[in-house]
Amino acid sequence: MKIPKLRDLGEAVKAIFSRPYPSRFPAEPLSPAEGFRGKPEFRSECIGCGACAAVCPSAAIIQSDDRELKMRAFELKLDRCIFCGLCVESCPVKTGIVQTREFDLAVFDRDELVQKIERELMLCEVCGEIISTREHLRWVADHLGGLAYAHPALMLAGLGERGLTEREEFAVDQNDLTRADRMAITCPRCRHLLSLKG
Repeated sequence: MKIPKLRDLGEAVKAIFSRPYPSRFPAEPLSPAEGFRGKPEFRSECIGCGACAAVCPSAAIIQSDDRELKMRAFELKLDRCIFCGLCVESCPVKTGIVQTREFDLAVFDRDELVQKIERELMLCEVCGEIISTREHLRWVADHLGGLAYAHPALMLAGLGERGLTEREEFAVDQNDLTRADRMAITCPRCRHLLSLKG
């Protein structure tokens, strides 16, 4: 038989005569430690790029695009979330989706565990293909600075954000592309076709 060390015996005696240290939760609120990975939630800074939905391993973030309404919607289903934090790490804005320290998510109705957020889509004016969200283009234009002026869609998004231009979207005839159509907001494929037209 192995003889216990004096330190082990001391800890055992101290544990016998001391009060237990359980948490008083839920009778008293519990404050998790700093860095605790709790409930993720979307914030107003979200640009709708879709990076969080792309990296979510449990498919807790669902992205859906509606071309008719020109809206991109995100649904965060907390009953599927594994609280890994990959969505927070992949967010280019760093504050578009954050993990709170909230952990008590017991509910009777699962619909209460769904958070929704919507962003306006930008569509190609030639073919109608989805480019990205308006907020995403503005964010890219802001981060590129003067380089954004090399791309009309980014330039128009950046100037529109600053209130320097007002521009109505217009329909471009896909069969009759001209040099003037370069100022249309277009997807990469249509921009390539416009460049070939010269």
